[in-house]
Parts: sequence; structure tokens; C-alpha cells
Amino acid sequence: MDKRKAARALARFMSLHPHCIAQKTEVMVEHFRHFTMHKIGGKAKAMVVTGSRLHAVRYKQAFDKYIKDNGYAGIKTLVAFSGTMLDPDVAGVEYTESGMNVDDQGMPIKEKELPERFATEAYQVLLIAKKFQTGSG
Repeated sequence: MDKRKAARALARFMSLHPHCIAQKTEVMVEHFRHFTMHKIGGKAKAMVVTGSRLHAVRYKQAFDKYIKDNGYAGIKTLVAFSGTMLDPDVAGVEYTESGMNVDDQGMPIKEKELPERFATEAYQVLLIAKKFQTGSG
């Protein structure tokens, strides 16, 4: 096997490993809580740019779980990515942006509404797959 291809495959495996994502999530959430969220009159936001749509899906899940498990009710996330994402590790499960972003009433947040919703005080963290930087993702 080509060394570069092998190195890329290993790096991708590690970057998507649940333990790695959980550790990075803890660091990011705690940093946000301790150093960022109190800035700008308590209205500071965070944007986490991920390397792929699959990364965005997994980080959204990890952030929401970590926030819930730690009782951080004051932090809510949104995710942004294009199209439908099929998780290669979970057969038959597909994710969409609006399916992962639901409001307090359980209603999906449409893609067009995302920037407006993120601008409100209800959401503090946006996890994206390069979407707002490049228009892709």
C-alpha cells in the first residue's frame, strides 16, 4: 500500500474515532464555557469547522451528548452541511441538516432558517462542514 494513502487512511480513522471526538468535544465545550461564552455581554458564539460532513454529524452528536450529560442547559448546538449524509458505520442511517437541527418543540429547522436561528440567543455553537466558508460541504 502507498505510504501516503495509508497515512491518510489512518489519520481519517483516528479523527473519526469516538474516543478522539469525545476528548476534543470535552476540550472545546469546556473552553467555550470557561473562556468564551461570557464575552460580548454573555452573547458570544462558537463555530467549529469540521473536515467533512461525517465529522460534522459525529461532532454534533458528541457535543449534544456531552452538554446533556453535564447538565449544561445554557449551551445549544446547530449543525450545517449539505445534502444527505450516510454514516458508513451505521447501516441504513442517513442524516440531514434539518433532521439533526430541531427546535424546542421538536420541529426541524430548515436550512434557510439556520443563519437567523444561530443569530438568536437560543444557540451558541455551530458545527459546520466547510459550508459557510466555501459554499460546499
